[in-house]
Amino acid sequence: MKKLVAIFLLMHVLFLGPAFLRAEEAQVLQPAVDIQSFITQSYELGVPCEQARAYGRPVGGDLLSMLEDRRYEPYWENVVVTLGCIGDPAFVEPLEKFLETHK
Repeated sequence: MKKLVAIFLLMHVLFLGPAFLRAEEAQVLQPAVDIQSFITQSYELGVPCEQARAYGRPVGGDLLSMLEDRRYEPYWENVVVTLGCIGDPAFVEPLEKFLETHK
């Protein structure tokens, strides 16, 4: 499962990220809830990428901090997917390190 998440994340950041960023600039969505509430929800069909993108780059630091906090371990998959949906290339290196240490 972790390999699948890693592949999904890298696909979004490296290949689709720039398209997501252009779409985000064209249409600004407002997040429905704070990032912590969004991450700790259970998503039957997976994290909704469109909603995740609405948080944008500003929550990147908070999300990366969640990956260092064991209290969020049950939600790490949501965090990783959300970072991938946001699509900022600046997240690639920290995510690679996270995935490398949590194989």
